[in-house]
Amino acid sequence: MDPLNLKRLDAALAASRGRTGCAIAFEQDAGAVETTLAWFGFPVRRRTPLAFPFFSRDRRVDLVVFELALPPPLGMAPVEGVATPWAVDPLLYGSMDGPVEGQQVRGDLLVRGWAREPGEDLLVKILVDGAEVVPASFRRVPRPDVAAALPQMGDCTSAGYEAIVPRPAGAPDEVEVSVQFRSRSGRMRHYPGAKIRWK
Repeated sequence: MDPLNLKRLDAALAASRGRTGCAIAFEQDAGAVETTLAWFGFPVRRRTPLAFPFFSRDRRVDLVVFELALPPPLGMAPVEGVATPWAVDPLLYGSMDGPVEGQQVRGDLLVRGWAREPGEDLLVKILVDGAEVVPASFRRVPRPDVAAALPQMGDCTSAGYEAIVPRPAGAPDEVEVSVQFRSRSGRMRHYPGAKIRWK
């Protein structure tokens, strides 16, 4: 992402502190929109159906309004010696709890774990054989075990992640699944993966 756009987003998030974010989508797109919002760090707290007449008493447009938890401001601290806004940082915390090495998979794959640093849930990307894949669904979930073990992480009500990943077209039977964590300040970590076998 362009550094100037990151700064603009940072300013918008700073100005919105303490407020509730909202998004709107057509009802038929609601599932995909919710997945995308959560994937980019805006977990949905509540969904409200909304229908209104469209130039007619009989024809109605069905929408869904999402109430969002806004992430903290970016805090665009420069990373010394790195020309790109993304930098590799092995100190970003998280895990890939599943799948496990050697797992046999039928149908879709569940990828789960947690990704957080103090005060911020990290963005999570799923990779199959090193190539990013878009999950069929993605949601953030509570991880009280992380909060208990690492109290410095703060509120872990959405520190966990669960992604449903269909088998990519043309993928061999045996693949490596891994995850990539990114912070909004531009740091990145590629977390070690596991080899699985699709049956």
